[in-house]
Amino acid sequence: NHMANELAQSKFVPREFELELSEEGGAKPLKLSLPDGSSIVVEGKVDRVDVMQHEGQSFVRVVDYKTCAKKFNLSDVLYGLNLQMLIYLEALWAGAPAKYGKIVPAGVLYLPSTSSALSLDRDEDLAKLEKEKLRKLRMNGLLLDDLQVIFGMECDAKGLYIPVVVK
Repeated sequence: NHMANELAQSKFVPREFELELSEEGGAKPLKLSLPDGSSIVVEGKVDRVDVMQHEGQSFVRVVDYKTCAKKFNLSDVLYGLNLQMLIYLEALWAGAPAKYGKIVPAGVLYLPSTSSALSLDRDEDLAKLEKEKLRKLRMNGLLLDDLQVIFGMECDAKGLYIPVVVK
């Protein structure tokens, strides 16, 4: 229900599911040139690609479903860890299918795909429990610092679905 509610209010529309980044797949893999003149090809499968059309541009976000708790940490990226979603976004940006048009990278998000158990005291306020449940279902990741993109992802930008609150 939470995911359906998020998609219903978002201007980002799922365009691809299980998108294969490979020479034979739905999008080109990321090709990296090495200093010695050789190259490597990074392939993979993107869980979901969402697109928001605005003024002739396609704002693209990569969504990765997670069945366990996963937190995006920028420090991991700085140390060369947890680069998968950023590599996928780069691959889409560099070699996007023509159907997307001009791409602007909008972000990468981990999406919890299961509800985790919550514990509460016998006299706990149910509203507090619901708030904590929604917090645990909120996506986390890295987003473009652009209010048009933020409000495109969450119409009121209160941080219910994405890790951003606009005051």
